[in-house]
Amino acid sequence: MRFSFKKTGFSLIEVTFALGIIVFCCVAMLSLLTVGFNSARDSADDSQAAMLYEEIVRQIQIKPFGTPAPTPSEGSAQLPLPNLAVTGTTGFLVDQNLHLTTSVGSASKFVKISVNDPPLMPIQEELGFPQRKASDGKLAEVKVDISWPASTAYSAYFNPGSKATFNTATFTTEIGSWEDQ
Repeated sequence: MRFSFKKTGFSLIEVTFALGIIVFCCVAMLSLLTVGFNSARDSADDSQAAMLYEEIVRQIQIKPFGTPAPTPSEGSAQLPLPNLAVTGTTGFLVDQNLHLTTSVGSASKFVKISVNDPPLMPIQEELGFPQRKASDGKLAEVKVDISWPASTAYSAYFNPGSKATFNTATFTTEIGSWEDQ
């Protein structure tokens, strides 16, 4: 009596091919994972910049037009806001909790606030509106640039010719009123 054994299983070529497909899929998944993490971090930075902008506008709007803000202390949620009746630019650092900081190492964002005279819209020019100035005490254009990483943006602020690369969210709004008071 003869016994016949049937050989079953996979050949070495089949196993190698299957492992190659699995490794390729794993590498593709890992690269997608890093893209997802980077997108989540960018989204969190953008959201934090928008929240900081809203807080700046809220703090500007609650004080009377043209009054200087008190000088806040380190770690304060009160930010060093400019006097809206004086055109110019001010810059400061905030930490992860959106509190004022003087340490570049602990800062997450660099904020630059520019106060400008408000531009006349074409219809206002046609109707003969007078050009308003921030110093009139009625209306100012406020431009807020929020940049990160803070250390790079901070050094670029003081060295305008530098070729530093950083992210910036820019917001512009008008504070005040066109009406005569």
